[in-house]
Amino acid sequence: MTRRLYLQLYLALLASTVIWFVAVHFTFRMLGEPTGPPAERLRMASGVLIETLRDVPDEDLPDRLGMLGDELQMDLVIWDGDGRVLAEATRRPMIRPRHPGPGWSQDRAGIELIVSLPDGRQAGLRSRIRPRQRRSLSFPAGVVILSLVMAAGSYPVARHLAKRIERVAVGVERWGQGDLAHRVPVEGRDEVATLAATFNQAAGQIDALMSQQKQMLANASHELRSPLARLRMALELVGEETSVEARARLIEDARKDIVDLDALIEELLLMSRADASTPRRPLETVELRRLVETEAERLGGGTDVSGAEVSLRGDPLLLRHMVRNLLENAYRHGQGKDVRAVLSATNDHAILAVEDGGPGIPESEREKIFAPFYRLNAPAGGSGAGTTGFGIGLALVRQVARYHGGDVQALAQASGGGSRFEVVLPRQGPAGPA
Repeated sequence: MTRRLYLQLYLALLASTVIWFVAVHFTFRMLGEPTGPPAERLRMASGVLIETLRDVPDEDLPDRLGMLGDELQMDLVIWDGDGRVLAEATRRPMIRPRHPGPGWSQDRAGIELIVSLPDGRQAGLRSRIRPRQRRSLSFPAGVVILSLVMAAGSYPVARHLAKRIERVAVGVERWGQGDLAHRVPVEGRDEVATLAATFNQAAGQIDALMSQQKQMLANASHELRSPLARLRMALELVGEETSVEARARLIEDARKDIVDLDALIEELLLMSRADASTPRRPLETVELRRLVETEAERLGGGTDVSGAEVSLRGDPLLLRHMVRNLLENAYRHGQGKDVRAVLSATNDHAILAVEDGGPGIPESEREKIFAPFYRLNAPAGGSGAGTTGFGIGLALVRQVARYHGGDVQALAQASGGGSRFEVVLPRQGPAGPA
């Protein structure tokens, strides 16, 4: 059977209240000292009793005690050192205290005072005069009444708190069943509200990630469909074409489409590999300037590489594709002119800046270009005109940079022309586990 949270809270609150009052009662009963007129009368009577019975032998105690009890209006008892009653003058019996020695005690007949006589005997005193006052509740009755009051007051509080937790649980269950847009209500400013807000934040991030994945899958499907359609058409035309030259052109076009498909699939695989949730391979020491120079030569050697010799810990394959995509992007959108790669370093970070001499990127577009499959219009004329790629290159650059614990941003050159892409990477590699 499920134990409801609000009942556990409710019963725990009641139990702690009762235990607290019982502990306070017994503490005051054992250690506390009564005050008020009855207690003061007992103190005065105890002084008279001690002086009167100082040298009275045991056989004379009953007579002396009876007269003294009537005079003081007190119930009196004398015990020897072993706790045996030597004499008593009481209307109601007095119980020998459980703990030897002077002190206070209380029963239904009133408060009692135990004092020690000079000769080692003990005397117990209890007033026969009971003050006229309204009858007060006994401690057990007070605990019962207080418990009822606490029960009436604490139940709504416990139920309200448990209801809020139940609403969070229902919302989480609904979200887990597939309603990713659902959010739980945030009520109050306590830990339960913090839990609800934290869940909503995590759910929003997961929902955004799922939407991005769906959008990326749709875009990838679209990008794959275009070259596949051209391949299919080329294959159909090759069988019907009789001209050797025309057939050669169709085969060459098909080969280019296959190369484009291969490049697209490779970049998609690299993006999957550079995902933060993918387990990292062991990192290696990478000479960043040598890597940049190698990729610049692969593109034709038209890039001016300058700056410091920088080494860092990272994944060589991913870093190579990051540099390659940055340089290719500079060639494509910078129209192949004034492409520069500048390296610098601090004690903790390596910085790679790739600049081009193209028309630049509008400020409103400088963040959008890092989204997968987002493409600016290709520059008209010049080297690379009309070649826009698949829109994955810069997205892969950012993903690789963040995979290594860094980031990339697009800036305007200080001279006013072209674009500058600046990548900052920690030299010791990402902080996460390898």
